[in-house]
Amino acid sequence: MKLFKRSLALLICLSMVLVMFTGCGKDDGGEQPSSQNTPDVEQPAGDEGAKDAPKELSGELTYWHFNADEGPVLARAFEKAHPGVTVKDEITADTDGNYQTKVQAASRSGDLPDVYAAENAFVKRFVNMPGGYAPMNFDDVSEVTKKIVPFVAGIGTNNNGELVALSHQAAAGAIAYKRPIASQYLGTDDPAVIGDMLKAENMLETARKLKEASNGKAILWVGYEELMKIYIGSREKGWIVDGKFYIDDRMYEFVELATALRKEGLEGGLPQWQEAWANSIQDDVHMCYAVPTWGVNWIIDCRESADVMVMTNDDHPEPGTGGRWAITTPIPYYEGGTWFGISQNAKNPELAWEFIKFITGNEEFQESLAQGGDFVSNVDIIEKYKADDSFINKVVNQNIYQVYGEVYDKIDGTIITQYDDTIKMALIDAMNAYLAGEISEDEMWAQFKERLQSELQGENIIFE
Repeated sequence: MKLFKRSLALLICLSMVLVMFTGCGKDDGGEQPSSQNTPDVEQPAGDEGAKDAPKELSGELTYWHFNADEGPVLARAFEKAHPGVTVKDEITADTDGNYQTKVQAASRSGDLPDVYAAENAFVKRFVNMPGGYAPMNFDDVSEVTKKIVPFVAGIGTNNNGELVALSHQAAAGAIAYKRPIASQYLGTDDPAVIGDMLKAENMLETARKLKEASNGKAILWVGYEELMKIYIGSREKGWIVDGKFYIDDRMYEFVELATALRKEGLEGGLPQWQEAWANSIQDDVHMCYAVPTWGVNWIIDCRESADVMVMTNDDHPEPGTGGRWAITTPIPYYEGGTWFGISQNAKNPELAWEFIKFITGNEEFQESLAQGGDFVSNVDIIEKYKADDSFINKVVNQNIYQVYGEVYDKIDGTIITQYDDTIKMALIDAMNAYLAGEISEDEMWAQFKERLQSELQGENIIFE
């Protein structure tokens, strides 16, 4: 079974090579693949785990997803737990926004399925889309949500304060670093010590120390975009406050730090998901990367060299050594995940709710996800594995539940807006021109705002 799980993981990773720029990384929507490394799920039996004993369910459920690796796995697991249920899953890749276009058209025509998925990049658009998700006004909803990581439920809540979507994942973020670089030039690879070195107030000093100790051979950050994700995810307020466009002080701090890092040659300038960035995973130059929970497998491990990579298949039958990397969480943030909601025109809303309860609240299923390498959204399961010192992820030789488990409750999902992806791309383009010396910082901010005023025209957002 272990070999099967690992083979499935690598098969998923390799299949992404055919559809992404660099393999096991970026999809055409500009975001990460959904982490889904799910083993077979046994149906609960007997009195053990009676609170999760499945009801006798029957009927047909229609279900849309954008990811051919994740979507069917969830459907088949639900069918296995409830043999009387048939899930008609339909997968539409979001290449060029095809999945989003399909869902938006169906919301207008009233042809949405019972359940449909939303990826992090567009979840807030779907959460607030007219004719889309229905409020989860079920009698037992509080029993489910009290066990869900708060920021996950926050992201699935619409502008009217109604919960409409939930996720089986909690994609908290960490900083991943290469242990050999840290040990050789910073004198330690201890995650606690490195974490302190990477706090915002210490980061520039650490970057300078690394450059000096390595005679310029090592660079702290692979690129500024990694740092930008962390700062965006750790803001106190979102991009829109009381109907006005707002720039949190954390973003000004980010620009100041990114400017210093670029001027002093302390970040590599490699854009995420590009070939040079992917190849850098194996090098001995770039030390730090922004790695959320799913990234341990899908950023690090599936791009590592054969002797290090832990995943296995027929061509890589024995796991590598792992342990070349470590993760630390000095700055809480999140990135990624998949949410699921019930459409307003669902033909079988009760069965749809049972499906969402299963993937987000069934403890046996959530445990199977955790054992397959996922970081789940169920607080009880998080705390269970957080307390288990033997639950070690070989990629980093750490218990990822202990690492990400220190920050998942410090993330604010309410600051996320439906415009975040548009705003992020505008900021990246403006920052690229600024850091390349083509425009000044003042011009960068002006360009950023002007583009957003154009692209968000008609959204009733006030720009000052």
